[in-house]
Amino acid sequence: MATTSDALQEAQERVRVCRENGDRPGLAHALVLLSAEFQKVARHEEGIAAAREAAALYRELGNQGGLVWALENVAGRCTAAGRHQEAAEATQERVDIQRAAQDRPGLAHALVTLGSNLQAAGRIAEALTAALEGTAVYRELGGPGGVAWALENLALRYTAVGRHREAAEANREVSDIHRAAQDRPALARTLVTLGANLLSSGEPEQAVVPARESVALYQALNNLSGFTWARQHLDRIAVVLAGRQPFEYAVPPPFTVEASFPPGAPLSTLGRNDSHMEVFTVDTNGRMWTSWWWHGAWEGSFLLAGHAFPPGAHVATVSRNDDHMEIYAVDADGQVWGNWWHGEWRGWFPLPGHTFPPGAPLTTLSRNEDHMEVWGVDRDGQVWGNWWNGEWQGWYPVTGHTFPAASHLVSLSRNDDHMELYAVDGLQRLHASAWGGGWSAWQRLGTYEFPAGSPLAGVSRHEEHLEVFGIDKDRQPRGNWWDGNTWHEWFPLGTRQFEPGTPLATVSRHEDHMEVFAVDAAGQTWGNYWDSEDWHDWFKVRDQQPFTGPAHLATLTRDDHHMEVFGVDGSGKRTAAWYVNGYWHDWFPLPAATTPVPDEEIPPGDERIFTLGKEIWVYSTVGMRLPLFCSEAQLICRQDGSWRFTAFMRNTEEDGDCQFDLFLRLNGVSRPFDFRLSGELGAPGDKEASRVGRRALGILPERHFEEEGHYDALTDPAFFREVYTCGATFTIAPPAWSDYIVPPTEDPEE
Repeated sequence: MATTSDALQEAQERVRVCRENGDRPGLAHALVLLSAEFQKVARHEEGIAAAREAAALYRELGNQGGLVWALENVAGRCTAAGRHQEAAEATQERVDIQRAAQDRPGLAHALVTLGSNLQAAGRIAEALTAALEGTAVYRELGGPGGVAWALENLALRYTAVGRHREAAEANREVSDIHRAAQDRPALARTLVTLGANLLSSGEPEQAVVPARESVALYQALNNLSGFTWARQHLDRIAVVLAGRQPFEYAVPPPFTVEASFPPGAPLSTLGRNDSHMEVFTVDTNGRMWTSWWWHGAWEGSFLLAGHAFPPGAHVATVSRNDDHMEIYAVDADGQVWGNWWHGEWRGWFPLPGHTFPPGAPLTTLSRNEDHMEVWGVDRDGQVWGNWWNGEWQGWYPVTGHTFPAASHLVSLSRNDDHMELYAVDGLQRLHASAWGGGWSAWQRLGTYEFPAGSPLAGVSRHEEHLEVFGIDKDRQPRGNWWDGNTWHEWFPLGTRQFEPGTPLATVSRHEDHMEVFAVDAAGQTWGNYWDSEDWHDWFKVRDQQPFTGPAHLATLTRDDHHMEVFGVDGSGKRTAAWYVNGYWHDWFPLPAATTPVPDEEIPPGDERIFTLGKEIWVYSTVGMRLPLFCSEAQLICRQDGSWRFTAFMRNTEEDGDCQFDLFLRLNGVSRPFDFRLSGELGAPGDKEASRVGRRALGILPERHFEEEGHYDALTDPAFFREVYTCGATFTIAPPAWSDYIVPPTEDPEE
C-alpha cells in the first residue's frame, strides 16, 4: 500500500500528465482525486484550489454528473478548512443541479448535507429548512437508512434553534428504525440523544426511560466509553428529578388582614428595565409596601419591614442601573431613611446629619451609574441635598432662596453633567436652580403664580429640552419649557380646570411625546398629551372613577408603546390603569397587601402538626445516586417559635451503602424555612450503628432521624404566625426511575 506521501505524489503526477496531453476530462477527474490527497496531509488551501479547478473544468465540459461530484469535494475541502460559508455555497449549487435534473436520491443527500453546512456557517434558520426538505425527500424514496440519517441531522438542526421537543420526536423515530433493524450500537447512541433532548424540553420523567435503556445497551455491548457517556446523561436527569421533588410543605394562605392606604396618598414608581415595574406606598399604619410586575404579571405585594413612617408619607425612588433600586422617605422624627435592592432588599439605613418635616416629599436623581442625589425642604424652608458616589457625602444646602416647609421639589437631568431643581416659594412664584459643577442662583420662571409649595411635575425628553408643569392659583394647568437656550412664558394646557395645588404626574414614552395626568374634584382622572407638534385637549382615562377627589398619581413607561398610571382609590386600595398601542385599559387593583392578624386573634392551640402523606424518593449524594425513600415524616411548629422534624429513612437497595442529604423546605411564608439532615444507610442486614449528633455512626438499612430548632435567627415577626396558621399535609410523587446498573468490568474492544 502506498504511503500518504506516495499517494500525493502519484496524484500530482497524474494531473501533470493530463495537463501535458490536453486531456481535460482526465484532468478534471485527477484534480478531484488530488484535492482529497491534499486534505489527508492537511494542505487545505491546495485541496480547495484543486477541487475548484476540477469543478470549473466539469462546467466547461458540460458534465453535470462530474460537476456534482466535484462540488461535493469542494464542500468537503472547505469544511475541513473551516470555511463553512463557501462549503454551503458549493453544496447549494449541487442542490440546484440535482433539483433541475430531478435526481431525487442525489437531491435528498445534498439537502441534508446543505443543512449541516448552513448550520456550521451560522445560518441556522436556512439549515433547518434544508434539513426538513431533505427528510421529506428521503421519506418519499422510502429507504429506512436514508430516512434515519436525515432524521438524525434534522434533530441536530432542531436542537440548534432550541426546538428540543421536535428534536426528540425525530430522535424517537430514528430509534424505532434502529430497533427494527436490531442495530444495537446505533440504537444506544440515539437513545442517549433522545434523553438529552427530552430533558432540555422540560420532560425529565420521560427522558429517564431512553436514558436508562441506553445505559443497559452499552453495558451489554461491553462498551465502557459509551456506558460512561450514557451514565453521565442519566445522572443529569436524576439531578433534575431530585430537584423537582424537594421535601416541601406547601402552605395555604395564613390568617391575614389586608393593609389599607390613605385615599389619594402619594405613590412612587420605578422600572429597572422593559420587563419590570415597581410601586411603593406607605399604608395607614406607617408600613412601606411594594408591588412589582415582572415579565407580564403582577407578582404580589411585599412589606419592606424594619422601619416605620407617617401614614401616607411621600416616597422617592431612584435606579442607577438595571440591577439596582433605592427608595427614601422621612420618618416621624424627621430623619431620612433609605433602602436598596440588588437582587434582594438589603434593609433600612439612615442618612443622618439633617432633618425634615415628618413624611415630607423628597426628590431623587441619578446622573450616571456612579451617582445618586436626594433633596428635600426642611422646617426652615431651606433646600438641602445629599449625594452618593460610592458612599454618602453628607447634607449640603442649596442656598439663595427659601420655600414653605416641606415644599414639593422637582428634579430633572438633561445629561451626566447637569441637574435642575424647581419649587414654588411663599410668594407663589416658581423658581429654579441649575447645577453644572456648582449650583446657580435661584431664578423665577415666568410671571404666573401657583399655590405656595404646591406639587409640580417635570420631564426632559432629550438633552436640549426641559418641561415643568403646575396648576396655577386660578385652577389652570400650565406648562413652561426650555429649548436649549431659554425658558419661555407659561402656556395653558387645554381648557379643563383643576383644584389649585392638585398633584400632576408626567411621563414621556419617547423623544416626541409627553403626557400629563391629574384627578379632578369629582374623582375623574384626566390626561393630556403632546405628540411632537401640539398639546391636545384633556381626555378621560376611562369612565371609571376610582378616586373620590384630587389624588396623587404616579406614572411609568416600559417602552415606546406603553404607559401606566397608579393611585390610591377612595377605599384605600392601590389601583392602576394601563395604555398600550393606542388604547387605555380599565382601572384594576394591584395585588393585595396582606399582613398576619394580631396575636390575640390567632386560633387557640400550642402547636400545629404537618404529616407526610406519601413516601418521597431521595437520592444518595455519592456513588451511583442510589434511590432511598422516606415516609412517616412529621413537622411540629410550636407557638413559642420552636420546631421539631422527624423522618424515617430506608435504603431500597439490597447491596448498596450510601450517604444522603435530606432537605426540608417550608414555602409560602415570609421567609422560607430550610434545613438539611445528613446520614448514612446500608442495605438490609447490615450491621447496627449508633447515632452521634446529626450523623449516624456506622451504617443502617433504615433509621429515624430527628432535628429540633427555634426561629430566633429570623427577625421577621410575621414569620411564625404564618407558620402557625398554615395547613396540614403535603404529597409528592416519586420520580420515574428507582434503580441503577453496574458498569461493565472489561474495557471495550475499540
